[in-house]
Amino acid sequence: MATRVELYRFTSEFNTWRYTSADRDIETESELFEAGHGLSRGRIASMGSIHKSDVEIQAPRDNPIVGLFTTSRPESMITTTIFKADWPDLVPKMIWKGRIVGVSFKSDTKAVITNESVFTSLGRPGLRAMYQLICRHGLYRPGCGVNPDHFRVAGDVAAVDGAVLTVPAAS
Repeated sequence: MATRVELYRFTSEFNTWRYTSADRDIETESELFEAGHGLSRGRIASMGSIHKSDVEIQAPRDNPIVGLFTTSRPESMITTTIFKADWPDLVPKMIWKGRIVGVSFKSDTKAVITNESVFTSLGRPGLRAMYQLICRHGLYRPGCGVNPDHFRVAGDVAAVDGAVLTVPAAS
């Protein structure tokens, strides 16, 4: 009896991450999809409007993809491709493709990766880059031009209260 598994491929300009919903790593078409990253997704629906085909992927907060969005947005776009396959045959069929538009945090341990369909991106003209009042680059990221060493303060932690650290030298 075949078991349905999902394969997730996230691709940026410089890296590719591959994960599976299966309980073991899966190799197919010379790609290794890693198990154990706790991904699950919402429903994929065709609603008659390209703006209603977003897909939300639930992930642990410590997932490497989530980590890319923790302090700022990545410099390059990250595409998401979702495949389905039946174990043990493993002939993947692409069921959805798009790009990550944001990550939100639902709790101390869970995050939601929001993806929009590739058709939404094609149907909406405009710039892909993030623009802010001062600069379009994330702070200290490539292209930012701000040297983090000029803003570094060395000091000892004097107190810890939950997620709040007190460092007198940084006051």
